[in-house]
Amino acid sequence: GLVRVTDRERFVVCAGGPARERAAGTGLQIAAVEGALGNAYLLSGDLEEAGASLEARLAGARKSEAAGLVAATLNNLGNVRRAEFRDDDAGAAFEESLKVALADGNPGLAATAALNGAGLSQRRAEWSRASGLLDRALRILDGLPDSRDKGFGLVTAGRMAYELSQSTQAVLGETPQTVKRAYLALSEARAVAERLDDSRPASYALGYLGELYKNSERREEAMHLTNLAMFAAQEANAPESLYRWLWQLGLLWKSDGKNDLAIAMFRRALDTLQTFRADITGDYRGERSSFRSVAGPLLIDLTDVLLARSTDEPAGPSKQEFLRAALNTTELFKTAELQDFFEDECVAVQQAKQVSIDQIADATAVIYPILLKDRLELLLNLPSGLKLITEQISAKKVTTQIRWLRRRLEKRTSNQYLVHAQRLYDMIIRPVEEILTAENIDTLI
Repeated sequence: GLVRVTDRERFVVCAGGPARERAAGTGLQIAAVEGALGNAYLLSGDLEEAGASLEARLAGARKSEAAGLVAATLNNLGNVRRAEFRDDDAGAAFEESLKVALADGNPGLAATAALNGAGLSQRRAEWSRASGLLDRALRILDGLPDSRDKGFGLVTAGRMAYELSQSTQAVLGETPQTVKRAYLALSEARAVAERLDDSRPASYALGYLGELYKNSERREEAMHLTNLAMFAAQEANAPESLYRWLWQLGLLWKSDGKNDLAIAMFRRALDTLQTFRADITGDYRGERSSFRSVAGPLLIDLTDVLLARSTDEPAGPSKQEFLRAALNTTELFKTAELQDFFEDECVAVQQAKQVSIDQIADATAVIYPILLKDRLELLLNLPSGLKLITEQISAKKVTTQIRWLRRRLEKRTSNQYLVHAQRLYDMIIRPVEEILTAENIDTLI
């Protein structure tokens, strides 16, 4: 299909019907061209043009009675409608695609439509329907001969089964059967990839199996599978999967308290991610994909472990080195936010020309509030150097106050914002007041 590997976990688009259909006549040839344009628009994020091209293709395919082309176009149109949050239209398109593909003897496409329909149902919290479509996709995939598409289909199904288990567990309680389904799908994907000697799908199957074991706190199996996934990704020259397993390896080392190894893995993962940064940007399935959204959690994990590592060092150059590395990582995250907001990579170039904010004045302090899941870290850049203050406040609690303050500030005739402003002051400024006073700071950034 017309799709990059980095998009496969989001949705699967299909290139079209059999060659005999593409050669059936001028009308069908035009439909095929419209479909190719629609797929290109879809992957570039131009949903309006994608929808128009695919609707034109669908009309041509129906007129020519080209069932394979109809099924493929319906699947791709479903992806567009899902991205537009027209979920009812998307569900109908996936359902018809599944039926037409089965009637036309195209089980591979039927499995694709079933997986896309399951993903849509999962987003809508329709757990029973999602589970049923997932089971149907797995049964179809089980009957297919070995191929790369089958391998990736099983990887997608395995991931979906695990995500479904986490969602339903939160709502319905324990669902061990769904986790088992994820394990079986990923294990079969691994077996298919090994029989084909195909390192790319093998990397994903092994890595996601490693994640299952990691989340089950079976560290040795998780480490072994993650290493195998990393080697397979290197063999396939697949940086889009390699960075995941380097990151996962870092998390495993972090859980063991081996922060230096974790830092090394996180940095390698970030360097690898940078090599295909230009391929990340776009809108897929209605969810914006960007460097910040992909790299953000990795940057937060790296910052977290750098700050933790700094606490192991006594006051001195080594401690300052780790704090400076954490600050630089935070700056990288903020730069990615600016680039995403302005949709302009040149923001980073322009920013590099500016004078560093900690060089503005001697009586200036820069405060970096770093929100981590279980705590708030206040990293201070002072004339005397870097200092770290840790507050045992969750990111959720701080974020809640920020959002309430923003809402209250919109009420111009009310002073209701003062309560939330005071609470944020107590969280972010009061813990560092004595330090600011001792260093004669008169300006905060």
